[in-house]
Amino acid sequence: MYLPVESPSSDYYGGKRPGANLFGESLVCVDLQTGKRKWYFQFVHHPIWDHDLSSAPLIADVTVAGRPRKVVAVPSKQAWLFVFDRVTGEPIWPIEEKAVPKGTCRASGTRRRSRIRPRR
Repeated sequence: MYLPVESPSSDYYGGKRPGANLFGESLVCVDLQTGKRKWYFQFVHHPIWDHDLSSAPLIADVTVAGRPRKVVAVPSKQAWLFVFDRVTGEPIWPIEEKAVPKGTCRASGTRRRSRIRPRR
């Protein structure tokens, strides 16, 4: 089962929840037989920008580089499509993590790195 998880509390201010807020704004894969987490991917560290996952994950069988792949894809509010191997959670295409400017509100606890899909 693939669970899209949104922000852990109200958007735009994160001062009362320090850290990366693990599983906030994430896709979590859970084994239906055991209830245990198989893998997860956090799209936004310490979410404060209302970039939660607005759509349900899409399950698809696709061909990538001439090879059949079973994938789960998640569209974002920024019009990016994040695509993962359904079993391992490995990204099908690269997802980069880049340095971003730190926010000016110290109490908000913004992170210094953000994940993005590279432009092609």
